[in-house]
Amino acid sequence: MGQTNNQKKEVLYKGNWYGVQTKDVDEQEGLVTVAVNGFNIMDSQGDISMPGSFKKTLKEGFKRLKWFLDHDVHKQIGVPVEGYETDTHLVMTGRIAKNTSLGHDVLELYKLNAECGHEMEHSIGVTAIKRDEENPAKVLEWRLYEYSTLMGWGANPSTFLVNIKSATDEQVRHAVEYMRQALTKCNLTDQLSRKFDMDLTLMLKALNGGNIVTCPYCGHQFDFDDEQLHTFQQQVIEIANRYIEWVAEDAAWDRVNELAPEIRAEVIALIDAIASKEGGVQNITTKSIEDFMNYVRCPHCWGKVYQANKLIQDNPDEGKSTEEPSADTPKEEGPETEKGAADEGTQSFWDGLSDKIS
Repeated sequence: MGQTNNQKKEVLYKGNWYGVQTKDVDEQEGLVTVAVNGFNIMDSQGDISMPGSFKKTLKEGFKRLKWFLDHDVHKQIGVPVEGYETDTHLVMTGRIAKNTSLGHDVLELYKLNAECGHEMEHSIGVTAIKRDEENPAKVLEWRLYEYSTLMGWGANPSTFLVNIKSATDEQVRHAVEYMRQALTKCNLTDQLSRKFDMDLTLMLKALNGGNIVTCPYCGHQFDFDDEQLHTFQQQVIEIANRYIEWVAEDAAWDRVNELAPEIRAEVIALIDAIASKEGGVQNITTKSIEDFMNYVRCPHCWGKVYQANKLIQDNPDEGKSTEEPSADTPKEEGPETEKGAADEGTQSFWDGLSDKIS
C-alpha cells in the first residue's frame, strides 16, 4: 500500500506499462510525445494516480522538469516542452537534443520501435503530496521531478535478460530480432552499437545455457564465467588488509561490526592469529597479512600449507638488543644445562637446533 500523508515523502519511480505510450515522433523537429503515467490503475507499489493529480505540479514546477534515460541524472535526453493530462494519462512532449550522441541514439530507437510495432517504455520520478483519506492508495496530488525513457524489453521495466527464463518463444524471437534490426537498420553511435552487440551476445549465451547473471546492486548483466572468481577466503583477506587502514582512521571497531556476521568472525580470527604471531595488533602490516595467508599445495596430499606452518619460525625479536645476564645468573655450559633448555620449551629447542646447523 502507498504511504500516508504523515509519512516521510520519498521520490518514487512510476512506470506506465499499460496501453500505447508513444503518441507521436517528429523526426525533423526532434519532438517526442509520450504517455508517461496512467490514471485509475494500481501500480506495483500499491499507488493509484487519480485524474488531476499532476495539474498543480505541471503548473507550478514545469520549468524544473527533466527528461532522462533510465532515471540517470547524468543522461539527459532533451528538455520537456509541454505536459498535460488526458482522461486516462499524463502526457509529456519533449525536444530531443539531436546533436548529442545520446539524443541521436534515442531518436533512432524511437523510429525503430515505431517501425517494428514496439513501444518505448517510460517512467516518472514523483513524490506523493496528498492522498485520499478514505483510501490512501489513491494519490490526489503528485510532485513531478522528471520522466524517463527506459531501455527495457517487452512490458516489464526490467531488462529482457532478467526475465528470459519465463519469456515465451515469441518474446525471445522478437527481442533478438529487435536488437538485430537496431544493429543493421539504425544509424547508431559506436557506443550503443557495441552495447546492443554485447546484449545480443549475452542473450544468445543465456539461451544456450550460459552462466549469465545480473548484479543485484546495479542491474548490470554479464557472463559469470568471464570474471575473476572471488572466494570467501579472498573476501576475508581483502577485508583484513583494510583493517590496517581502519586502525589508522580510528574506525576499526565500527567497520568490523558493520561486516556480515560470517565474514566478521573470520576476519577477527585472522587478525587475532596474525597479532599473536607478530607480537601485537600494532605490528600487523599488509605484508604480514599476505605472508600469513599465502599458501602452497603439499606435493604429497595437495593440502593447503601456509607460511604459518613454517617449521622454524622467524624470531620477531631478532636484531633487538638483549640484556646481559645478571651476576647471580648461573652460566649454562655443556651437557649439564639440559634442564634449562627443557624449561624454555619447544621454541628454544628449535632455535638451538637452528644455531647448531647454521
